[in-house]
Amino acid sequence: MIMILYLDACSICRPFDDLTVIRNKLEKEAILEILSRIQNEEYIWKRSEVLDVEINEIRNLEKREKIKNTFSHVPTQIFYNSEVKKLLKKVQSMGFELMDSIHICSAITGNCDIFISTDDDLIKIGQKYSQKLKLQFLNPLDFINKVRKKI
Repeated sequence: MIMILYLDACSICRPFDDLTVIRNKLEKEAILEILSRIQNEEYIWKRSEVLDVEINEIRNLEKREKIKNTFSHVPTQIFYNSEVKKLLKKVQSMGFELMDSIHICSAITGNCDIFISTDDDLIKIGQKYSQKLKLQFLNPLDFINKVRKKI
C-alpha cells in the first residue's frame, strides 16, 4: 500500500528559504527527495485548496512563482468543504493555529497517512494527538530517516 503524504506550506517553501541556515539546507534536501519519490510514484501527495491559498499569499512574487511551479503538476485534491469545516473546531481545540488546523483537517479528510511540516510547534502538538487524529506528524528529515531505515 502506497503512503499518502500531506505537505504543508512551510515544507513546500523550504527549498526557497535562506539556505545559509544549515537546518533549512538539510530540510530542503529532504523535501526534494520526498518530491522525487512522489514523482517516482513511491508515495502519493495530496494537495489541498488551503495550500494554494497560502502560497498565493506569499508577497515575494518570484518566490511565489517558483513554489507554484514546484507543484503545478499535482492537482488540488482536497477542497475546503463541509467535512473539513466540521473537524475544524475539534482540531483547533488541541492547540493548533487556524491555518495549521485547516491543513490538518484537509489531511484527515484526504485520508493522508503522514503530515509533513518544518514547523516544530505544529509537529510537537501533532505528535501528541497523532493517535486521536489518526495521522502521523513528521519533519521532512525525520520522514526521510524513517524511510531509509526501512530500506
